[in-house]
Amino acid sequence: MSETGKDLGRPIPQTLKETMEWTPTAVQRERAIRANYLQGEEAYLIVGFLLRQSKNAGDWKKDGIANSFFEWVEKELLISGSNAQRMLLIWDVVSPLLKSHQELILQIDFSKLAEVATILKGMNEQKALEWLHVASTNTMKDLKNNIKAHKGDPNNPPTDVCDHKSTEQWVKCKICKAFIKV
Repeated sequence: MSETGKDLGRPIPQTLKETMEWTPTAVQRERAIRANYLQGEEAYLIVGFLLRQSKNAGDWKKDGIANSFFEWVEKELLISGSNAQRMLLIWDVVSPLLKSHQELILQIDFSKLAEVATILKGMNEQKALEWLHVASTNTMKDLKNNIKAHKGDPNNPPTDVCDHKSTEQWVKCKICKAFIKV
């Protein structure tokens, strides 16, 4: 059946799980991207997943309005190329971890996840999980400093100059998200 057939009116999936089980047409995928963009919570992962599908399927070539995928994203979907790149990076890096660590990933703010995704590529699951915990518990400033320290670039050193010799043990409640000193 054509893209204007019976399934076009199907409701857009509301969760990442539903979206990953969905087999949309190019038109449905475009509708879902528009509906989820900037909607919070799971939306950035849903949009990243759908953008990856669109890019792989060559949806942008079918419209004939753009010379590249990111030009199509900006013209047709009205999403900045840099945001699309961040969502694709996040999807590509965290999708293998979703099955086991979805709860943790979904509690991390998009901007923090985008920041930490730059170093997660190629890490084993345990090391990546450690960085996801760092992202979930640190402020953005502290996360950036930890990433700078990890990269060890002498031209871009961390602004945090403390040697962290005196530390305290804290745990985070999974229910209320409060931090408790151990």
